[in-house]
Amino acid sequence: MNISTILLFLFGDRDAILQIASDGWSLVIGACFVVSAGIARNDARKDLFRDVWVLLLPFAASVVSSLGLFAFVYLLAWCHSAPKSHFASSYVAFLGLYWMTAPLAWIYAIPVEEFLDKGMLDPQPEMTAERLEALDALQRLAPTKGSLR
Repeated sequence: MNISTILLFLFGDRDAILQIASDGWSLVIGACFVVSAGIARNDARKDLFRDVWVLLLPFAASVVSSLGLFAFVYLLAWCHSAPKSHFASSYVAFLGLYWMTAPLAWIYAIPVEEFLDKGMLDPQPEMTAERLEALDALQRLAPTKGSLR
């Protein structure tokens, strides 16, 4: 796995997704991405040297959400008589892929309201973060060339 594979993965390239899914390092690299995203999102709001536990929150949230999503899809596949795979090993591969999307969370750390001119923002600046989240969600849903079908 290299930088170009990770970038292709983030843009939905099928070969990159399959390569990262089969790479044992995806969990380790993904965990580093999760920590970096947690730091990026909290460094201005929290004293990370004093509140180190804040960095565990992204791990807890991602494990809970990914486990729920994976269990749902696994159950659907099981109901439709898809080929059976071992739940734990399949989930670990899925978690690696899930964590590898953490660089997309760096977008939330951009303080757009601080470096944009006041006239460029709506009268409701609190909506800026919500709009960025909506744009990120749309980007994740948009079909891309080479995406899994």
